[in-house]
Amino acid sequence: MNSMPFNQENNTEENSKTSLKNNILAAAIIALSVMIIGISGSYAFFLNEVHEAEGSEKGLTISSGELQLTFATESDKYINAQNAKLMSSATALASQNYTEFSVTLPSTAKINKAAYVFYLTGFSLTENFKNTWVKWALFDVTSNSESLSLESENVVAKGDFSNVTFKSDDSAGAEEGDPVQKPANDYYLIASDTTGTNGGSTTAPDQSKYIEISKGATGDTVKKYRLYIWLENDETHNQTSLLKGKLSAQVAFRGISKVN
Repeated sequence: MNSMPFNQENNTEENSKTSLKNNILAAAIIALSVMIIGISGSYAFFLNEVHEAEGSEKGLTISSGELQLTFATESDKYINAQNAKLMSSATALASQNYTEFSVTLPSTAKINKAAYVFYLTGFSLTENFKNTWVKWALFDVTSNSESLSLESENVVAKGDFSNVTFKSDDSAGAEEGDPVQKPANDYYLIASDTTGTNGGSTTAPDQSKYIEISKGATGDTVKKYRLYIWLENDETHNQTSLLKGKLSAQVAFRGISKVN
């Protein structure tokens, strides 16, 4: 992603022409062993092996068992945001600054149902980005991508990064006043609970939080998603602490097959 200058709205800091453009990632290539993680009624739930499939002109495809995760373009591969501009959620969601990807259950699959969850891996950020102003929102745009808002029905999950946990508190080697980008634990993009608390979680959710998908009568079943990350402007607070902030990550998914 191209780096962009970051400023609050109406301040004098120099901004670049774009913010958070092509900065939201895509696909983590991870190897996971096949293992039974639970049995419920007549269904067995399996964590499937995840591996990279060959890229194509349509982008990069990752598979998890029978499921396929495809990113729209190769440039969607990595989140890499720094010195980004503050903006309102309405401005962010009306912009082209998102990553688009899809999940497919092929018509040739040996299973009729599956489920999956998205998460950020290879995740790192500066401590000044661990706050409620660094927002994210995941939308299902399979049938509608117009007039997105945080109150719309196609919001899958939303939250901020205030509850991120770092792998280490080591800040050695940092120059005084320069925020240090540090590795963080995997971060699951799941729906918030009824209390309205942050939708993200540093621990894997239970199966009830997974997104379900069923094979159609004919053809592949495809669900399309958009992930936005932005810095929320708040005129009632001094947000200069966000200056020089950095964030990078990869988006991964974990599939669970339901097999009779």
